[in-house]
Amino acid sequence: MKKVSVLFSLLFVLTLFVSCSTENNGVDSSASSQEQDDISPAADESIKEDIVDLPAHLYQTTEMRTSSLLRHDFDIDEPTSLEINVSTSSGKLSIGVKNRDTDTYVLDLTECTKGEYNQAVSLKETGQYSIVLKISNHTGSYEVAGTPIE
Repeated sequence: MKKVSVLFSLLFVLTLFVSCSTENNGVDSSASSQEQDDISPAADESIKEDIVDLPAHLYQTTEMRTSSLLRHDFDIDEPTSLEINVSTSSGKLSIGVKNRDTDTYVLDLTECTKGEYNQAVSLKETGQYSIVLKISNHTGSYEVAGTPIE
């Protein structure tokens, strides 16, 4: 009986993952000539389920997902260090960190292709920030973990 319950739970999670990854997650894939117009907040609830208390933690897996620029917005009220980890088995994912108050990138969009990408970013000023993503047929995962700087 225990094996059957585990099997059904596994099938449910797998079905949920496949249904989320085969949709475009509500992201408009049309390109705009201006980056500012092209960035849209992550509004789809299936994306938000993977966000846990930004800037403390953001995690998402992707399977052959493509989108124009996508952003996850958050505010910080104390200096914070972000640890960014991207794993790519195919396609590419570009990731950056933008200060929305000054409209400048703290970490420029960095293209991640095959393999692992790890980067630490210090946000010394409080304010409004975004994790900005550009995804092209990406299979893998991305994670951002924030900790206060003492």
